[in-house]
Formats: sequence, structure tokens, C-alpha cells
Amino acid sequence: RCWRAAVSFTPSAAGLAGLPWHGAYSASKFGLRGLSEVLRFDLRRHKIGVSLVAPGGVATPLAGTVEVAGVDTSTKRFTKFKARFEKRAVTPEQAADAIIKGVIAKRYLVYTSTDIRLLYLMKRFAPHAYNLFMRVANAGMYRAMKVDK
Repeated sequence: RCWRAAVSFTPSAAGLAGLPWHGAYSASKFGLRGLSEVLRFDLRRHKIGVSLVAPGGVATPLAGTVEVAGVDTSTKRFTKFKARFEKRAVTPEQAADAIIKGVIAKRYLVYTSTDIRLLYLMKRFAPHAYNLFMRVANAGMYRAMKVDK
């Protein structure tokens, strides 16, 4: 099957899973996911492929600009948390390579890192484990960040 064109949306991992502290961001990203799903079927008859890119952490300066209300980003705990994130993040080149390969392969869901693929698979096929994981992760993040109540 040959596509005439392809459309790629990038909602981030927040379009696949309700990440802690990402309420408004996730709402917009879930909307983008819904739009891409509709277009996936609407554009098929025109031989236009649609891909939904779900990158996890990508090592860009963006991570350094994130602010969370009530979180002191100058603490040792936050610095350690950020370093863990950066260690797991893929390079922009790795992300771009995964996206290009996914679109060329005509995949609907395109992941740039294994952790996001596993998280989404857990959400779909082991929802109880996903719910437990997300509760534990959320509680751990609040403890690590000492968020004001």
C-alpha cells in the first residue's frame, strides 16, 4: 500500500497517559490524539497516512524551563530528579530517527523510547498494574519534590 502523503502529530507521552502535574497539557494532547485518530480513518481513502508520535523524554533545553507550582527547582531532590530524567532521555537525533522510521513504515503509533511504549502497553493490557504504577509514581514525585499543600 503506497501513501501519497503522510501527516504526523506529536502529542507527547501526555497524549497516551495521564502524567502527574500535566492536567492542562494532557487535555490538549489527548485532544490531538483524538483528532489524529479521526483523520487516520478519514484520510485513508485519499491514501494519506497518519502517525501519532509519542516521544518520552528528549534531551532538549525544554526540560530546564519546566516550572511546577509549589516546587522549588533549586533543591537537591529536584536536581537529582531532573538528572534521572535527563539520563533516560533520548537525543533529538535518536527521536528524529525513530519518527522518520515510524512514518516511513506507516505506523500509526510511533514511539521514540521504550519506556513510553511499555507504559502505554501496560495501560492498555494491564490497567490495574498501570493504575497502581501511576499512583505510586505520583506519590513518589510529590515526596521527592516536597510540593506545597
